[in-house]
Amino acid sequence: MYNLILIDPFEKTITDLEVEEISFPDLYTRLGCSLIEQVSLARNIALLCDEEGLFKPITQQAFFKIGQHASRITGKAVVAGFSQESGEYLDSPIDAES
Repeated sequence: MYNLILIDPFEKTITDLEVEEISFPDLYTRLGCSLIEQVSLARNIALLCDEEGLFKPITQQAFFKIGQHASRITGKAVVAGFSQESGEYLDSPIDAES
């Protein structure tokens, strides 16, 4: 099991998310997208978000900002841990309360 964080700007919620595995097909469904972009928040923290969120109709867009990242993020996103050495996604080192 992996512990992640789901950020949903449509519902204005940040929740802990437990998944069996971190797979792109599952993330496509959870994020409502077909292409995922990885944004590095820190050396060991990755934000996985909708790469094409800005191309959706304005009525299907919602935004948020996170940390020191200068750009707005469009749509839902997941925070996961990331190993620079292995390239694998891991448990998020932070939780929804952080």
